[in-house]
Amino acid sequence: MGYHSTRNSVTVYTAGDILLEERAEDGGCYVPGVMPRPMKDADIATFAWLSHGRRLAHLFAKFGCGPDFNNMVEMTESIFTKEDYGVNTTPVTEREGLCYLELTQGPTGKQADFFGPVLFGLGGGADENGNSWAAFLCRVTVWVSAYCEMVLRRHIKFGKSIEICVGTGYDDLSAALFVKSMGLPVEKIIYIGDIPLSFKNGLEPGYERVIYELSGRDCNIVLEASRSGILPDTLIKKVSDNIQTAMSVSEAANIVNSGNRILVLE
Repeated sequence: MGYHSTRNSVTVYTAGDILLEERAEDGGCYVPGVMPRPMKDADIATFAWLSHGRRLAHLFAKFGCGPDFNNMVEMTESIFTKEDYGVNTTPVTEREGLCYLELTQGPTGKQADFFGPVLFGLGGGADENGNSWAAFLCRVTVWVSAYCEMVLRRHIKFGKSIEICVGTGYDDLSAALFVKSMGLPVEKIIYIGDIPLSFKNGLEPGYERVIYELSGRDCNIVLEASRSGILPDTLIKKVSDNIQTAMSVSEAANIVNSGNRILVLE
């Protein structure tokens, strides 16, 4: 599978070239040139019975990156052990009718535990680069694992759509948009905070992936936005159509009235 920058689809890179790189030469983020077939119910059912490490290995293979599958499984299974992460690597707990994705259960109690050790294993000592394609896939896998956990713990029935509420930043927001486009049953995505429509200090990687996804993966739109510091009107509408905003989790809960469960990442 070939990869290119969010700002230029002409120059193509191999997965090995870009896996741990933070930015492309033009300042954009690396993305796959072609999206794999969206996940079907059967794919999600298979994922539900796998460990988090194996889900990660399968998604890396789906995007044609990382070591061969067996070596990736061996590495990820050695990282996400029961001793360090508990029985449920991505535990979802229910509080006051909402489902919370608890990512502070790792060995050091921080979200970077879910991509830092993987990046280290892939690079043999690479820095914990949370903006690389490998780190992004780790974040994507967390959302997939969380949905599987909700099914296994009977918070939802298999195939039921959920709402995602993100209060942790644009990296997790872009990963939520990405898993929705991959076929995970996500209906609404709610962001706790404001979505900027202009930016003076450049596009941070997480937000660049957001506008790339919402633009229909149009590199020209992303490039122009990066130059002007302003989102075009068509993209502003896409943002408002696809991401709802709230100032708190309780406000987000009031937005949703479809009867779906809300998965919250704070």
